[in-house]
Amino acid sequence: MHDLGIIGGVVVDGTASARFEANVYVRDGRIAKITPDREDARAEIDATGLIVSPGFLDVHTHYDAQAFWDPTLSPSSFHGVTTVFGGFCGFSIAPLTPETAPY
Repeated sequence: MHDLGIIGGVVVDGTASARFEANVYVRDGRIAKITPDREDARAEIDATGLIVSPGFLDVHTHYDAQAFWDPTLSPSSFHGVTTVFGGFCGFSIAPLTPETAPY
C-alpha cells in the first residue's frame, strides 16, 4: 500500500513530454508509481483539474538576508519552488550554521 496518492491530476514532468492525466503514488517519501490506474493509499489528495509537477528551481534569488527572518523562504515555497540558489550577485550574507548546513 502507498503512503499517499495524488489522484486525478495532470502530470507535467519537466521533460518536454506532453502532459497527461494520472495518479501519482508516494511511498517512504519518494514517488513510487505514476499510473492511470487507481491503487490503495493511506491518504489521498484530490488533484482533479490541477497540475502535478516536480518542484521548481529558482536560480536567481535575493533571499540572502531574508533567510535570517524567514527560514522557509515562504514566497517561493508557496509557488512550488523547492530549491533556491543564493550568492550569485557576488556575495551572500545568508546564515550557515552546523544545523542548517545539510540543507
